[in-house]
Amino acid sequence: MNCSKICCLVVLFMSLYTSGYAQPPPINFHHLTVEDGLHDGYIQMVGQDKYGLIWFGSYGALNRYDGRVVRTYAYRAGNAQSPLSGMAFSMATDSTGNLYFGFDNGLAAFDFHNNHFKEIGEFKGLVIYRMFVSAQRLARWESWS
Repeated sequence: MNCSKICCLVVLFMSLYTSGYAQPPPINFHHLTVEDGLHDGYIQMVGQDKYGLIWFGSYGALNRYDGRVVRTYAYRAGNAQSPLSGMAFSMATDSTGNLYFGFDNGLAAFDFHNNHFKEIGEFKGLVIYRMFVSAQRLARWESWS
């Protein structure tokens, strides 16, 4: 066999061998609904924390999804450890994994260890609808006064 035939066979074999790997893997997608545990079906924001948990901000509460179960964090008047309100517009994480939520009345950090929220006082009363994070800390926010 001459060299050109060998090269053609090698190219043909390689193309057959790699063609099965050219297709992307199928995406497994699941729709979450109120029946799955979401507080309501009106989602304002979606984000992911350092543990891979998915957070959904809805009109009435924050919802955290671990791939199996939805946990709802609802505002409770007089409880300083609950979300600031039922209206979470934005979410951001910094380089160390701290998690922040912008609400219609301020900004709160989520304490993973104690599983509660802590209001950040200098943002009290502001509508935080978008946040930007620098390498070290929350750097910029946009709000309606």
